Amino acid sequence: MSQSYSRSRRARSGRHIEPDNTMSDTDTDLNNTSADVDSSSTFLMSSSLSTTNADSDAENRVTKQMIEKKQLMHDLELLKIELSQKNLMIDNLKAEHMNRVDDLEEKVSENRHAKLMLQARLESQLKLQQEESQTKLERMRQEINAIMTRQHQLEEENERLQEKAGDLRKGLDNLNVLPGEKYLELKSTDQDQISLKDFVLVKIYEAANPYKLECESLHQQVDVLTRQLQSNEEDVATYQKEAEQERLSRSELEYRAQRLSLQVDELKSRLEQGDYKKSNFDNVLGERDSLDREVMEMKKSNTVLEASLKSKIDELHEYHKEMQATKQSLALLKQDKEYLNKHVQELSTRYNIMEDQLEQTTNQLNVAKQAREELYEKYITIREQYKSEYEVKLKEELSNISMKTNAELEKIRNDTKEMYERENRSLREARDNALSEKERAKNAEREATARYDQLLPEFRQLQVSADSKQSELQNDLKLKQFEVDRLQIVLDETSKNLNQTKLDYEKCNKKNEVLSKEFYALQNTSDKRVTSSEAEVKELKEKLHVYEKLEQELDDVIMQAAEIDNEVEAERVLFAYGYGANVPSTTKRRMQQSVHLARRVLQLERANTSLRNELDRESQKKDQLAEELHSATSLLNEAQQPYNYLIESIKTRDDQNQSLEKQLSLLQDDYRKLKQQNEELNRTKNGMAADLERLLNQREEMSVIKQVVLGLNPSQTTRTSTSVHGPFSRDRTSAQSSDIHVTAPKPTIFTKQEPPSWYRKLKQQNTNSKAR
Repeated sequence: MSQSYSRSRRARSGRHIEPDNTMSDTDTDLNNTSADVDSSSTFLMSSSLSTTNADSDAENRVTKQMIEKKQLMHDLELLKIELSQKNLMIDNLKAEHMNRVDDLEEKVSENRHAKLMLQARLESQLKLQQEESQTKLERMRQEINAIMTRQHQLEEENERLQEKAGDLRKGLDNLNVLPGEKYLELKSTDQDQISLKDFVLVKIYEAANPYKLECESLHQQVDVLTRQLQSNEEDVATYQKEAEQERLSRSELEYRAQRLSLQVDELKSRLEQGDYKKSNFDNVLGERDSLDREVMEMKKSNTVLEASLKSKIDELHEYHKEMQATKQSLALLKQDKEYLNKHVQELSTRYNIMEDQLEQTTNQLNVAKQAREELYEKYITIREQYKSEYEVKLKEELSNISMKTNAELEKIRNDTKEMYERENRSLREARDNALSEKERAKNAEREATARYDQLLPEFRQLQVSADSKQSELQNDLKLKQFEVDRLQIVLDETSKNLNQTKLDYEKCNKKNEVLSKEFYALQNTSDKRVTSSEAEVKELKEKLHVYEKLEQELDDVIMQAAEIDNEVEAERVLFAYGYGANVPSTTKRRMQQSVHLARRVLQLERANTSLRNELDRESQKKDQLAEELHSATSLLNEAQQPYNYLIESIKTRDDQNQSLEKQLSLLQDDYRKLKQQNEELNRTKNGMAADLERLLNQREEMSVIKQVVLGLNPSQTTRTSTSVHGPFSRDRTSAQSSDIHVTAPKPTIFTKQEPPSWYRKLKQQNTNSKAR
């Protein structure tokens, strides 16, 4: 009985150890296998009944076939129980599968509904955008028509104005630049009494005078900037000299550092060759470490100085480049100012248009948000209704399934009770027969267990390898899927960027064509104006030359007449030079006025001398006030202009230069301190070398004394050494043989004792540091 029970347990455990792939077989295969098992079980039950009847006839006869049949019956019943359990498992899996399918169907329906909603929104938005685009096109057409009509009107007005301008040009051929006194006289008179020529001269003076003042201020600024440039160049030259001095000092420091390193190497060689390793090892090692640290610190400071020198040289080159750039930017900033003013006006108009469009889009967006919220609320209510109906159906189906399972379980319990009773009867009868074959069954069991133990680790290894391969494949698949998604996103972004760049390129080409056309048109007009102005200037120069000759002659005549006191003689002189003859009316009038004015001037010159001094003083005060006003206005203008940024940048650079000079002074102080420390170290090193030489001399004298003492009593020393140091030497050799494998180099031993442990540790640390 125990043998059959153990075999059934093994069979069940073997089946449970199988992989989970058997659970994924189809339902039809399981039904077929269950039917086959039922038929075989009925056949075996009938055979078992026949065998029991035969056993009742021959109770004392027990054969091997009877025991095997009973064992098979027991195994079959166990298989039936397992089959029923697996059927229940399969039913549960089916229910879970159906639940998952229902969930997936719900998700699919939700996604379809969302897709339809999105399609409807897209269609509505497309319609709205098409309507908006049509309305915008109509507005643009209307605006273009209005612009065209306005352009025709402006062209007609332009033609009229050009005709008027031609008439005015004919009247304004002979124009001269007004002096300041003439401008004040004309400005004091009424505009109705002034002629058109004088009025134009006044306007030209008013327009040109501020530009002249601006030109003078700009010349002064250019002079100031050139002086600053010269000062900056001088600073650069001084910095270069300082850099060369620092290079020389650095080379000297490097030479001293090399000398120190050579001296340190010599000291190391002396330390290795000498016999003073044990007595003065700690002091020498500490001093050597301190010297190494100081050398490393000197090297670090040297590298820091080199880096600072390189950075200063780079900064000097940058300053040169920036000075050249500032020269170019000063010329370009004036042109940028005019262009930016025009650009600001265009942007203001565009900004107003875009604000109107933004208000329209915000209104549309609010309407779309309200519609989306309403649709989402409807969707939530419908979803809750479907969920409640689905939960009611699930509860009903679960109650039906539980009723069926309870009935089937009761049937299975009754059948199992009957089977156990039959088995007990058969086992009681076969117990006596099984004792004889117990030994054979034990041997078979041992073989089966050994085979099972051999196969089980192989099976586990295969299962582990299969799981690892499956996980690796899944990870690779996920990575590839992620890479594919990422590449798709990158491709979409690149395509969008490419389309946008194409559009930008087309726009830029169109703008370039329009600007080139405007440029050529402006160039042609400017060439025409230049040629016309050159011709006018030539004519005016010729006329001016003639008028200047006439004025010189008239001035001479007037001065001669003014020197004569009698008016009769003065008039005779004037008649002699053509007064009242072929001279035009304007010249007559001018001669009369000039005679009276010359006499008046000669009278007033004497009275005017006293007033000139006062005038000079007041003019000096006025010049001072004008300079102050000019500086204030220039500061105000510079605060609003973009080259204020350049002035601020130059100031910041000056501040940086001052900070760099301070750093240079600090570095020089540090360099002096390091020099002093280096000299002190050299002194201490020389003192140490002298002390070491003294110690070496003393060591040699002591060794000579020891040899003399040992030579006096050799027999006693040999005996004592063998008796005292015998076991210790054995211990030493054994310790050395054990330490060969631990430490790579053996320590040099100068006495009859072993070196201490701290010495070994220090030597290991030194060897490791040298190897690094």
